[in-house]
Amino acid sequence: MKRIKTALAILMVLGLVVALCACGSQPAPEGESAAGEYTLFAVETYGYTVDPAALEMTSVLTLDADGTGYLTLDDDGGDISEWTVDGENISVTSGVDTMVGTIHDGIVILDFDYGNILYYAAPGADTSGVSVMNGDDFLAAVMADVEAGVIELD
Repeated sequence: MKRIKTALAILMVLGLVVALCACGSQPAPEGESAAGEYTLFAVETYGYTVDPAALEMTSVLTLDADGTGYLTLDDDGGDISEWTVDGENISVTSGVDTMVGTIHDGIVILDFDYGNILYYAAPGADTSGVSVMNGDDFLAAVMADVEAGVIELD
């Protein structure tokens, strides 16, 4: 009788271990870990990465767990009809426009339009890996490029 109880106890423990391992090894649904609110902390334009405050820009990217969300850019906003994550690649669709980019460690980098890149960060994300110019340095660099004929302003 004691052997049966011991065997049953061992089988129950093994069953719990297998169940816990199976639950822990299943991947989270695609995009679930990316859901949250991200704030614009840098903008890449004309080949320079600048503080959005220097461009008088504000933006918040909200990714809801159901694959939708909301994007504000300055005083405008719009619904995100779909966002998906595949590994470190992210795609965000708002209206008829789809922005693609990457997501890693709470940083979302999206190709906005015409080579302008938007950098968003989740609360607490480490943004120190992105070198951001202040407004004065950005203006000086762009003006030097204009004078040198490297870029043309519209």
